[in-house]
Amino acid sequence: MFAAQALAEVDYGYLWVDGVHFEVRLERGRVCLLVMFGVHADGVKELVMLAEGVP
Repeated sequence: MFAAQALAEVDYGYLWVDGVHFEVRLERGRVCLLVMFGVHADGVKELVMLAEGVP
């Protein structure tokens, strides 16, 4: 779970956060994904979080 993840020891030079909405309609409504990528100083990208939600 993302909320339990400690990021204090990680040195990201850049964080990219975005919400991605899908037009697929399910019985509970539209689906949304929250995505967070971190980029280290050496250019290596890392997926920090991927969470599903409903807008």
